[in-house]
Amino acid sequence: VLLSDIRMPDIDGLSLLKSVKEQHPTLPVIIMTAHSDLDAAVNAYQQGAFDYLPKPFDIDDTLALIHRAITHYREQKQPNTTETNLQSVSDMIGEAPAMQEVYRIIGR
Repeated sequence: VLLSDIRMPDIDGLSLLKSVKEQHPTLPVIIMTAHSDLDAAVNAYQQGAFDYLPKPFDIDDTLALIHRAITHYREQKQPNTTETNLQSVSDMIGEAPAMQEVYRIIGR
């Protein structure tokens, strides 16, 4: 998880967000700001930020947000076993001789 301020001396947070998303598209990025600016929040979300954190922030809320971001990242990294299993079952059913007969009849 990357936490970045929206305003920094050499680069702004949205530029950093764009660069990070190009190189690491699944990495959760949380943008922080002292300015509760709705436009900046919308821009951050549009550019792929996981969330937007206005300052001052509660440390417990921030830790919970980071935990959610880590969980989200891990879920993205794991293959969707449900879809994989359903595809395997679907393939088996489609290859069964009875289904091949149905396909042949439908094809007439």
